[in-house]
Amino acid sequence: MHPYDTIVSRDVDAFPLGEFLDYPRLMSVDWREEEPRMLSAFFTATGLPADGTTLEMDDRTSYYQLVRGSDRVDVPWGDEVSAQHSMLVALQRVFGASHSIRYLNHGCADTASFVVETNEDWRRLESANPHVRWFFTPIERLPDVFKSDIDELVRVGETYGGA
Repeated sequence: MHPYDTIVSRDVDAFPLGEFLDYPRLMSVDWREEEPRMLSAFFTATGLPADGTTLEMDDRTSYYQLVRGSDRVDVPWGDEVSAQHSMLVALQRVFGASHSIRYLNHGCADTASFVVETNEDWRRLESANPHVRWFFTPIERLPDVFKSDIDELVRVGETYGGA
């Protein structure tokens, strides 16, 4: 059985977290995670080849830039935004035409969990199971996952999920 098929309600306590912890498209990101490891985890989760995608340090800003072909996306961090959230947003900007990074909302407190699927797979999954939207919020809809209050993240997830 596919992990999404085991989501049977909006009950957070009934969410099949164990089914997703071993799911190959899951990316676990700790608040101390370094950008190069996140890039590697993204390619592992998507199965996409790295083909010329790199992180380069911008000496002028002291931030990484995610580089793929002619695309260069800054990965800034500071008081307002964490490097981890910024990296996820950069990945979404570069690969968003084909893939969507979604935050596993409602209940992963220590380490943030994200699932990466193709845009078409997300459409199919949401159509087949209305509870998918409740638990998986697109990264671009969220404030900084690592610097925000959990209640704010839940509120955004509930809004996206159709509370």
